[in-house]
Amino acid sequence: MNRSLKSFCIVHYAFCIAASTACSAATLYVSSNGLHDVNGVVWGTYETDDGVAHNAYTNLQQAINAAANSSTIWVEDGFTVSTGSSTYVGNATRVVCGTWNSKLIIRSRSGDWRTGAEIRGDSTTRCFGGQSDTFIGFRFVGGTTTITDATAQRSGHGGGAVIGLYGGTFENCLFADCTARLNGGAIGRFQASSDLVLRNCVFTNCVTRNGNGGAVASAKCYDCVFVGNTANGSGWDTGCGGGLSGGLAARCVFIDCHAYNKSQIAHASRMNGDGGGACASSSIIDCVFTNCTATSGGGALSRCTVGRNVTVVNCSSGRGGGGIRGGAWMGGSVVGCVDTNSASGTKVNGGGCSDGAILTDFLISGNLSHFYGGGTVSCTLTNCVVVSNVASNGTAGSSAVIAGGGVYGGRAVNCVIANNIACGPVSKKGSAYFGSGGGAYGTALVKCLVTNNVAWYRGGGAYGSSAQNCFVADNESFAEGGGFAATASIFNTLIARNRATQQAGVWTDSGAKTVLVSSTVTENENTVANKSAVIRAAVTNSVVWGNLGEGVVQTSTLQPAYSCYPEATGANGTTSRDPGLADVQGKTFVATSSSCRRKGLLYDWMDNGSVRSTDWYGAPRVYQERPDMGWVSVLPPPRHSVIYVQ
Repeated sequence: MNRSLKSFCIVHYAFCIAASTACSAATLYVSSNGLHDVNGVVWGTYETDDGVAHNAYTNLQQAINAAANSSTIWVEDGFTVSTGSSTYVGNATRVVCGTWNSKLIIRSRSGDWRTGAEIRGDSTTRCFGGQSDTFIGFRFVGGTTTITDATAQRSGHGGGAVIGLYGGTFENCLFADCTARLNGGAIGRFQASSDLVLRNCVFTNCVTRNGNGGAVASAKCYDCVFVGNTANGSGWDTGCGGGLSGGLAARCVFIDCHAYNKSQIAHASRMNGDGGGACASSSIIDCVFTNCTATSGGGALSRCTVGRNVTVVNCSSGRGGGGIRGGAWMGGSVVGCVDTNSASGTKVNGGGCSDGAILTDFLISGNLSHFYGGGTVSCTLTNCVVVSNVASNGTAGSSAVIAGGGVYGGRAVNCVIANNIACGPVSKKGSAYFGSGGGAYGTALVKCLVTNNVAWYRGGGAYGSSAQNCFVADNESFAEGGGFAATASIFNTLIARNRATQQAGVWTDSGAKTVLVSSTVTENENTVANKSAVIRAAVTNSVVWGNLGEGVVQTSTLQPAYSCYPEATGANGTTSRDPGLADVQGKTFVATSSSCRRKGLLYDWMDNGSVRSTDWYGAPRVYQERPDMGWVSVLPPPRHSVIYVQ
């Protein structure tokens, strides 16, 4: 057979198959009395496409069995299926579409679940099983799976509906009070490759007994509402995703959904009771989560891949990330969330977010953790506002280390960290363990505003952190280090108006040191007389002036160089002359006539294009071959420079 003839035959065969399918498809009707009103005409006397008058079916299963592929079945509003069943993938099922390519459209007359048709399961019977079909405007109520397939473990999925290899679609449907022994209390899949699509559906009070996805397992969800669903589990990788496990969600709302694992096994790479709202989903976009909980990590979300414009409110976790655990998120907020983990030393708290979450353009506010990271733990923050978070357990145990009212660990770039607190019981104010790092603890801070934070022990602004091009002001600690405590390195940073019992600017423990370079320490207040602003720091190119108490405590191994402070002797390029600090637009600069101009030590990094090569306002650190002492170059900031505080 030549190639052209062969091609013609193939095309002709495909056309015939398509034509056959189109001709066989029909429109069927189902109603309780066998009559259906179509445009004012009772269907009992209405001639359908075959030219013959038919009565409506009174049994939905019979209509499905009679329907050709791609047919549409209209079901009268109020029609209810509550009896009869077939065995489908190992479990009794009320209604079954057993043909793999049936592609039926089964819809209620109104297309709205509030007035549409209903399929009722019971304590041993799921509502529906099939694949490739579409349901519109149905209610699936009370379906249950009770049997577990001994080999494939698929019969226990989907109390409301179970979908096979070729997927299915549900639009404007309600799933209520459904229970699955395994995955998907409302809807599950017995073959992983199926494409399950849900649009404008509501899922309420659905449960998994020992699986994932209290409502839905592995589906594409659009404009859906999840209310009061729960995923239960008792072993590894179970009890995850109270609303949704796997799949994706766009423009969805999750309310009062819960992930529960009675084993409560915390593990870095396993999921056990994770994600009260959603877990292990590929994408979460324009969604809201409120009052969701998880016994492990991520009260709202856990181990999801990416997300955008997500709002998380009043959620809680037991083992890290009261709001979000892991994932990369662009735009949104985490507000009023709590991590209740009381196991001191685990460092998997984070009232708002935890476990490597990457957050950009987020508001993280009003969150609470026990011990670590009222706002976040081990996260990467960019252009975020971290405000009014609390790390506190409120108990008096001497080993209960509390740290990072706003941020614990991780990295923060271009962020505002304000009004956070690390604290313990009132009786322990100023005592060891109880509250270090009011704003941040162990965090790499870059171009951040850190202000009005409080630590009940050390480091009102930050403890054990590093800072580049930061503004750290008006923080307070009830021991040492109002601005910084035990900090490794500080570059191009203003440390001003902080308050502490001593070393209100920078405190470092004995045997350690802080590298303080090209920074300004001014107007800090020690509540204990004659205590210095800076202690145990390698001070270079900096101005320490105008503080209440001494400037810099020198030691035999830590001699300041190329810096200005009251006790300077002139050695190593230091000066004790008044630096002439000028207030320009409310910010502290070295005056143009100051002896600190162009008297700093030139470092390689000052002109290598790195963050540190420019100051807070973006001006080059080096003018006319040598840098100025202090946190910014002598020129005032450009008029367009503004810091926005949300």
